[in-house]
Amino acid sequence: MKRVEATRRLLTVVERAAAGGELCELVTEILVFGSYARGALNPGDLDVSVTYAITEEESRKWVAALFAGRDRTLQLRHALRGNWRSVEMQFNNVDELRIAGFEPVLVWRRGEPVEAAQERLAAIPEDAAAGAAARDPVIEPLAGLDKYVPRPLREELALLDHLGLIHVDLIGLADAAAPDDLTRLRIEARWSESNPKSRAVRAATAWLHERGYRPDFVRNDVCSDETNEDDHGYKVAKAVCYFGGHMLGEAVRMLASGSDEALVVLNASARKAPLLGLVLVRTAPAEHLLDVTFAIDSGGERRRDLITRLNAERSAGTLPETLNALVETLSAVGARAEANS
Repeated sequence: MKRVEATRRLLTVVERAAAGGELCELVTEILVFGSYARGALNPGDLDVSVTYAITEEESRKWVAALFAGRDRTLQLRHALRGNWRSVEMQFNNVDELRIAGFEPVLVWRRGEPVEAAQERLAAIPEDAAAGAAARDPVIEPLAGLDKYVPRPLREELALLDHLGLIHVDLIGLADAAAPDDLTRLRIEARWSESNPKSRAVRAATAWLHERGYRPDFVRNDVCSDETNEDDHGYKVAKAVCYFGGHMLGEAVRMLASGSDEALVVLNASARKAPLLGLVLVRTAPAEHLLDVTFAIDSGGERRRDLITRLNAERSAGTLPETLNALVETLSAVGARAEANS
C-alpha cells in the first residue's frame, strides 16, 4: 500500500472515532506504529493501536456480549476500519508495544479536531530507506502468525519455550460436531448457529474430548471439567480453550496458575477457512512459569534476575537471536522504572 493511501485510511479511522457512536465514542487515543511511523513510502499493512475507555455501562454491555458469544472488540474494530484487512488494529496495548521495542506515534486524542491528526501525520518524516517492518524471527510454530499474534506475545512465547517452561504446537482443527448431546445443548444455549464462533467452540470441545477431557463452560470460554488444585487450594481446569490470538496471554497465565495445557483458536470467527490453533503445554512446575511471567509483567528484583540470566546466556552464545530484542527492551524498561522510583 502506498503511503498516501495509508494516510487516507488512517484519517478515515480518526474521522469515524471522532464522529462517535455507541462504540467509537469510547476511543480516547489513536496511535500508529511500525513501518508507517518510521516514514516508509510503501508501508504495506498499516499498524494502528487504539486506546479505548470502558464505562460502567459499557462494561455491562461487554460482559453481556461475551455471554451471548459476541466480541465487542471485533465490533469496535469493524466500526473503525470497516472491511480494510490491510489496517491491522490492536487495542489498549501501548505499554506492551513499547516493551517490544516499538515507538507508537500519537495520531489523535479525543476532543481534538481531525486536523490535529493531519498535522501529526504530515510531521512524520518520509524515509525511502524505511521498508516494511522486518518480522522478528520466532520459534517455528509461530512463524507467519503475526496476523493473529501480536509481537509481544510471540516474543514471550518464544522466551517461555526457550526456558523449557512450555511447549508450543500449531495445529489445524477439523470441523466437528459436539461430542455428546449435553455438550451440544450447552453450546447452542450460548452461541447461536449463526454466530461464527460456534464453529470454533465445537472444534475446541472435540479437541478436549479427543484428549480425554469432559468439556465444561465458564462464561464465554471452554475448559475441561477435570481440575488441578493450586497452591492455595483453588480448583484450576486441567485444560483451557480460548478464542482469538489476543487471548494467548490469558492462556499462559492459566498455565502459570496450574492448568496443564491450553488451546487458543487463532481465527475463531472464520466461517470457511481452516481453523488454526496454538496448543500450549506446560512442561515445568507452575510456580516456575509464574516466576517468569511475573518478572515480565511486574518487574522488580525478579525482572533483574531474569535479565541477568538472559544476558549471561547471550554472552555465552546460547541465547537464540530471536530473544535479543526482548532482552534489550526488558532492560530498557527496567532501567526507566528504577530511574523513576
